[in-house]
Amino acid sequence: MVIVQILIALLLLYLILVFAPAILMYKIVFGRKDRPKLPESDLSKTYYAPFADRLLDSYRFLQTINVEEVTLRTPDGLTLRGEYRGGGFEKTVIFFHGYGGTPYHQFSPQAEQLYKAGFNLLFPVQRGHNESEGDHTTLGITEASDLLLWIGWAKSRPECKEILLYGISMGCSAIEYAGGDLSEERIRAMILDCGFTSPYDQLMFDAKKHHLPGKLFLPYIGFWARRFLSIDIKRDTRPSLAKTSIPALFFHGTEDETVPLSQGLANFEACGSEKELCVIDGAGHTLCYLYGGEEAALKLDTFIRKYFR
Repeated sequence: MVIVQILIALLLLYLILVFAPAILMYKIVFGRKDRPKLPESDLSKTYYAPFADRLLDSYRFLQTINVEEVTLRTPDGLTLRGEYRGGGFEKTVIFFHGYGGTPYHQFSPQAEQLYKAGFNLLFPVQRGHNESEGDHTTLGITEASDLLLWIGWAKSRPECKEILLYGISMGCSAIEYAGGDLSEERIRAMILDCGFTSPYDQLMFDAKKHHLPGKLFLPYIGFWARRFLSIDIKRDTRPSLAKTSIPALFFHGTEDETVPLSQGLANFEACGSEKELCVIDGAGHTLCYLYGGEEAALKLDTFIRKYFR
């Protein structure tokens, strides 16, 4: 009887300390992400605070460009939404935002620079975020398939003769997952900013950072992700990057505490195409362009001049 009681106590302890937290972690990680739009956000409480004026100035500039609402339907029945701000150019950049982000939070200054350099701007909203449908995000895996839909939409536009892909964080990893399937026919280059190597690597890093037993949690999270989301959280970006022929510029910050620099360097090393690396000293997560200032803007300008007419 005592042994049975001990076993029951151990089972309850396991459920409380491992199983229940794993369920909570799964729901938090893959659950829907909504946040206020840029002009409605309190940037003072975010890591964008030092760059708030610059972000808002660029956002206001972008709002002066004619906008076209874009709606796409995914094979699994979701409606994805985005905005297209065209200037009648032959070049178009597709911005793929990160986990829990919005296009204008993460790309407004870059978009202003690229528009002035002669690029139309396409801002998809990721599944499970804000205006787009979906109860879940999949950390770039299903989003890689969504990216192909947005590329298809851009190719359907007669003015979009050359395409630049620009991804940040999860959006960067989504582009990296798709990279091996892309051709240079219209896609001339890609900007890859602070992407991770796999959801598993990223979740393990997060668990260690918060002193959680990731090796106990992640088998459950991986099982539920396969069962309910049809994804493998161990899927790695590097095999696809090794096959890509699309020239790539990699950004990563030395002070990135969300996706470690080591993961960005691993992706860079794996990339099989022409590639360049720009490590911004002192930059945190998603802040390379803002923190890098003239250095980052010049690097971006030099790169696009190399691959676009």
